[in-house]
Amino acid sequence: MESSTQTIDWETLADAYGPATEVPVWLEQVASSDAELSYQAIEALFGIIWHQGTIYSSSVAALPILAEYLRREQQPNRDAIAGLIASIITGSCFYHGSPLWPKLLREIEEGNLKERGSSLEEQMALERPVIEAARTFGGHILPELLAYLQSSDPEVRQMIARAVSLFPNGARPHLRVIKAAVERETEEWVRESLQEAFAAALRRPTSQSGCSATPRELVHGEEG
Repeated sequence: MESSTQTIDWETLADAYGPATEVPVWLEQVASSDAELSYQAIEALFGIIWHQGTIYSSSVAALPILAEYLRREQQPNRDAIAGLIASIITGSCFYHGSPLWPKLLREIEEGNLKERGSSLEEQMALERPVIEAARTFGGHILPELLAYLQSSDPEVRQMIARAVSLFPNGARPHLRVIKAAVERETEEWVRESLQEAFAAALRRPTSQSGCSATPRELVHGEEG
């Protein structure tokens, strides 16, 4: 029987460095019963499918597999896996980050794209399905991530808090859990993120995108 990683054509997907051929290797190592090997793989995945906050088509393809691992009671490093999932669902793509670039860098990048016969608008349109897929998955997985607000790792707690801020509608039914996390938090920098998350969840419900496609459908342009 094929594993989840073997059902995906990773060569057609991208990571931070090109075709995502290494992603399934690291994903399979995450599932190792050896906690150190598993953690090394998670760190590697942070570097190639969430590179400095940037996500890729392989990032979205990895989400259901990571969620499967997260649900295994004997899986090592579940906190770190939850943090990786939270990071991906709140991530963005390279050109969507461009409004934050300094004006000179933006002009240089736009010039480079023009030389290649492309444009910033065209590249953003290509990236958009990846972001939409990540957000769609995030809306479904968020309730499962809230348990990791009790992680012993403050970085993981902050990652989950950022996810709560981005998905306030999904967080709203769990206000007591979020409030309790704020009250017990001992790290000021994490508490600030949690307070922002709690405030976001308290606000009036926001409109939903109405996107019902699965991550795989959005990335590959398939219809259900």
